[in-house]
Amino acid sequence: NYGNNEAHAGEAGLEAFTKQYNKLLDDLTAIGNPRIIVIAPLPYEAGFSGFDPAEYNKKLEQYQNVIKQTAEGRKLEFVKLKAPKENITINGQHLDDDGYRKLTMHQSAFHLQSQFSPAELAQYRELILAKNELFFHRWRPANTTYLTGFRKHEQGQNAKEIAQFDPLVAAKEGEIWKLLQQK
Repeated sequence: NYGNNEAHAGEAGLEAFTKQYNKLLDDLTAIGNPRIIVIAPLPYEAGFSGFDPAEYNKKLEQYQNVIKQTAEGRKLEFVKLKAPKENITINGQHLDDDGYRKLTMHQSAFHLQSQFSPAELAQYRELILAKNELFFHRWRPANTTYLTGFRKHEQGQNAKEIAQFDPLVAAKEGEIWKLLQQK
């Protein structure tokens, strides 16, 4: 959804957004040779709190175009998501759990349905969730104040355990890639 908030600035914010977006892509490509799929943010849905998103969605379209042009210029895959006809958000903007599922399954651009059986998709999803949980604990450990903060004198010796999540995350990523490479 990068660009979603920035779109509120309208045309006046396009130049700054373009610079920020290119910097983000430069930073991502600097870490190696990642496969980057550029996804345009979704428009707001109507029917929530009396808010009419038409004006915002016109601004967003300008940002989606910049994202598309940037992706094309860098020869990156570009996906402009299309929302299913039914509401998929909790407030017109933020997807609900069912919305994530519907949107993902609705997009032919991801090609997952044709490549994976439902059982394989479930396995793939579980691996990603497990990896994400490990990653979360690596970057947002419980009791950060005691591990690295102002109370580290009490339990700071346990901070070394934070880095022990790195090989666990890497192992899950390896499992994910192994499953993908089978296809």
